[in-house]
Amino acid sequence: MQRRKHFLNLISILFIMYLSVMLTGCLVKEKPEETGDPKIKEEISSGYDTEPAVTKEDKVSDADTDPVITEPADEVSLDEEIPEEKEDEKVSRSADDILDEYINTPDLSNDKMGYFMFDVNADGKEELFITQNGRIRDMYARLEKDMRLVGSFSDDVEVALYPEGMLKVSSSSNGNSTWFEYCDEFEDYFPVYEQCDGQYYTFCSYNLNDEEMEEIRTSLNSTGCYPVWLFEWSDVITKKEYESLTPKTKSVSLPAADKLTDRDSLTVRPEYIRYVNAPDGYANLRTGPGTDYDIICKMPNHDELEVYMKFAVSQNANKWLKVAYFKEDDSKDGYTWLTGWVSESQLDRLIVD
Repeated sequence: MQRRKHFLNLISILFIMYLSVMLTGCLVKEKPEETGDPKIKEEISSGYDTEPAVTKEDKVSDADTDPVITEPADEVSLDEEIPEEKEDEKVSRSADDILDEYINTPDLSNDKMGYFMFDVNADGKEELFITQNGRIRDMYARLEKDMRLVGSFSDDVEVALYPEGMLKVSSSSNGNSTWFEYCDEFEDYFPVYEQCDGQYYTFCSYNLNDEEMEEIRTSLNSTGCYPVWLFEWSDVITKKEYESLTPKTKSVSLPAADKLTDRDSLTVRPEYIRYVNAPDGYANLRTGPGTDYDIICKMPNHDELEVYMKFAVSQNANKWLKVAYFKEDDSKDGYTWLTGWVSESQLDRLIVD
């Protein structure tokens, strides 16, 4: 009986030892050898003997010590789109900015240079003309939101402006002349006809049709440039045909040039408003200070105008004010900001306190 009891005790001890070994084998995982299997690598990296990586969510600040913790790079899901880098916003160049560039150009003699603003094509957007020694040197037009150079003229040419946005560029050395016309579609000036060495020509940009306009749009969208053919001669015409195409009216009188530092043509008087009060019920907004200039639009009585610092006196001694006029239209904004000139006689009486 005593032996049987010892034997049972021995069996119990061996059974307990066996259970201990089995439980230990379940808890301790043998580390497999390094392989190329990604599943096995995942098991290795997630073993109990490896500390978990510290993430932004798990990071705990310590008031006493500030340990440097290397945070893992943020993973990007394959399904998640990576946002493209935003292009640098285009910096708009105003007339003021352009004048400053000329002032800060070392090789230019500013005392012989000037500028004036003039609406060549009667669209309510003034072009900027840079003059040197009394002649037009450079011309800037408002394209989209900023002003860009659309014409630079050499020392031996004369530039004359005509109604409806026509420009005549004549060479003093050989007498040749090229006419340019404003194109509303592209807000630019294209050559249309030319007198050259006794011959007369039209350009391919003259009288564009719908198919040619679409080709120009495609070229601009794909290359950023006009197609080459646009500036090539198209047809030879007779002198009579040439004279029938060119304007019959005389060139417009250009405003006197101001110094580059004089910005009255660019500055609106603060909180200075005038109202239309004309005998005919409306006043004409014109491209220049005088009745010889083109009409941009008609402004009904009681409409308000913002007045610039710049004013002019016409040959018949009438005072003309340069104004900004907000004209209602069907555009996205519901109005268009037009700049032009109006006779002070067509405005309300100015009451000074």
